[in-house]
Amino acid sequence: MKRILVTPRSLSLAPPPELEPLRQAGFELVFSTPGRMPDEAELIDLVPGCVGWLAGVEPVSDRVIAAADSLRAISRNGTGIDNLPLSLLKGRGIRVLKAEGANAVGVAELAVGLILAALRHIPAETAGIRAGGWPPLARQGNRRTHRRDYRLRRDRKTRCTRRLGDAGQRHRP
Repeated sequence: MKRILVTPRSLSLAPPPELEPLRQAGFELVFSTPGRMPDEAELIDLVPGCVGWLAGVEPVSDRVIAAADSLRAISRNGTGIDNLPLSLLKGRGIRVLKAEGANAVGVAELAVGLILAALRHIPAETAGIRAGGWPPLARQGNRRTHRRDYRLRRDRKTRCTRRLGDAGQRHRP
């Protein structure tokens, strides 16, 4: 039976139903230690005999690829492939695939949350409260200051989402 290694922490902790078509196609799914990023030794133990690898963010060394005797493809969640030995993979004929845009909704939600936190000065206010004070809010003051602050916030929000690719387009004002 052909095997596929699955190492992202989010997939190994609670395998989602989206992996079921792989099982139905006759693949055996091999999971790393649930909820933990695998180290080099664990990868070297798990990768032999695997034809595919759904990889997380763990670094992949030359030794891991040397142990991958049957590997034909590595698929990364997102776009980051900087911790893969690309020249070695290319030399061995192992394809590197990226699930671009697969996490766009999560990235968009995080981006909007961070934008709102910055616009509402939440990090500075939280630090002030934890330090025992109650920091003055940037929005306090006369109405003219409040309106100007709103315009600045709106302008920053528009500017921030213009060039964020898939994620920015999902939450464009």
